[in-house]
Formats: sequence, C-alpha cells, structure tokens
Amino acid sequence: MWKTLETAVRNVSCLFLGVYVTCGPTFDINRPIKVIGQDPATETDVVVPIPHAYFQSALAENYRGRLKLWSFIIPNAASDKDLSECLVKTTEVERRAGLELWDKLHGQKGDKLKSRVTKMWDLKKAEAAAKKRKASVA
Repeated sequence: MWKTLETAVRNVSCLFLGVYVTCGPTFDINRPIKVIGQDPATETDVVVPIPHAYFQSALAENYRGRLKLWSFIIPNAASDKDLSECLVKTTEVERRAGLELWDKLHGQKGDKLKSRVTKMWDLKKAEAAAKKRKASVA
C-alpha cells in the first residue's frame, strides 16, 4: 500500500505547480509497542520501536495558487484496503503523531484545510500526466 501511495504522489505531482510531502510513524498508546533489538544474541544496545502505522501528508499548490492537502494513515500490516480508505484529516495525523504539520498554514483557511478530508485525486489522470511528462522530457 505504501508503494502505491508513493507512486500516486509522484504521479499527481505532474498535475500541480508544486507538491510537498512529509511522512513518519504513528504509535497507538492503547496498544503494546513491539521493539526490535532486544535479542542478547545480536550484542546491541539499540532498541527500535515498531510503529503501528505510518502517515504521509501531501500539500500541493495548483496553477491558480490554491492549496490542496491530503493526509493518509497507512497501517503497518499487510492490507488490501483501497488507498482512499486511508485518507484522514490532517488534524488526525497531527493528533496521532504528536506533531504540528504545515505549521505555516494559519488562520481560518489553514484550519479549514487541515480539518477536512480532501477528495482523493484521480489516479488514472495522474498516471497519464506522469507518462506524458516523461515522454516530453525524453
């Protein structure tokens, strides 16, 4: 699912003036956190927590100067969910990750943008735009 998201974001970038992406782990404090690195046989003191999920947030500016914002939370498990089922409000990502994303988006417009789920882009249209762009560069 993560590869699908990465490819989709790369493709959709062809439809916008600029696309900025941030991503990272999320942990559910109500569930046990598994770790790797506690095996005495490995002779290491490094302990790494395994995230329950990962987030990605993409901020795009269209050719009219308007902003679009998409945020996803992808479970750290095999899944056959459709990518659109992982779309969430950016405020949900902020709450679960303990971060403030896109901190320069202030005021009523910024709050509105971060507190809604933006309709997912048309993946086929984005893929076609990416192919067209690659062909024109070659």
